[in-house]
Amino acid sequence: MMRSTYDMLSVPVFIAVVGIFLLRIQKYIQLLASDAQATNATKEGYLKHIAYDHSIIGALLILLLILQILAGKTAKVSTKKKIIMESEKKRKNIDDPVDIRSKFLKVDKPKIDTQPVSNLPKVVHLRRLKGKIIQDCDIYIGRACNMGGWRLSESKWHNPYSVKQYGRDGALDRYRKYIESNENNLLNDLHELAGKRLGCWCTPNRCHGDILRELFKKEVHQSIKPSGN
Repeated sequence: MMRSTYDMLSVPVFIAVVGIFLLRIQKYIQLLASDAQATNATKEGYLKHIAYDHSIIGALLILLLILQILAGKTAKVSTKKKIIMESEKKRKNIDDPVDIRSKFLKVDKPKIDTQPVSNLPKVVHLRRLKGKIIQDCDIYIGRACNMGGWRLSESKWHNPYSVKQYGRDGALDRYRKYIESNENNLLNDLHELAGKRLGCWCTPNRCHGDILRELFKKEVHQSIKPSGN
């Protein structure tokens, strides 16, 4: 909405103001050409007015360019925030699946002290915040990284298949088959991810962390029971 208002109002106003100064310049040029009896001082005054108007036009055009760049950056930030929010919403839907029967049947709610706690792992984004490294994860699941202040060893959960080589979908399909093959006993180790935050670089894009979540949900049939049971 902010972008469209800028396009509809700001640009036409700038064009109108520039047009006014162009008319002023044309007026002074005509005066120079037609006023044969003008003194040198008068002609110099006309030239100063023309130079001044040219400066104003140049400044306005630079300002217009700056505003267009700022408006473009604002639109990109807005789009990125929207993508992140949509991604978090999709992940929430995976964490909290809704039983369609609950829409039609009245089900007695279990007591709070007997409700199982979800142990589905969550994928978090390794990032920087105001120049500081944010590594708010329990298990790093990426390749080795020793640059930019990061000192991370290669995780056994890393994806050996490159997105650059196979494309995102191809790399994820190969990773799923790699885990399911249990070649490195990783399928049996999925229980280690229970309730953990899995650190990766890919979010908000879909990544191999999401594949681990899906396989965990499929293969691991256990939940963390509350204390006292």
